[in-house]
Amino acid sequence: KERFAQQAPTVFAFIRECARQARGYKRSSPLSLLLMDIEAQYVHGRLPELIAEKLGTDFPYYVIHDALYLPQEVDVDGLEF
Repeated sequence: KERFAQQAPTVFAFIRECARQARGYKRSSPLSLLLMDIEAQYVHGRLPELIAEKLGTDFPYYVIHDALYLPQEVDVDGLEF
């Protein structure tokens, strides 16, 4: 938690404020829904664009939790998203 706060202080502050405002709701459900929506927009919107941009073409991929899986033949050494 502290590491995330140091690496992304603005995002961390936003999440904390959302959680604070969600008190009285079922255990931060508005925040959970917001974060799921942001994740979905990235995974299904921006990530395919980044894969095409970084690797030069579209590749089949899948995401499980926070892990991105590409075909074994794709060279990802030094690749950063």
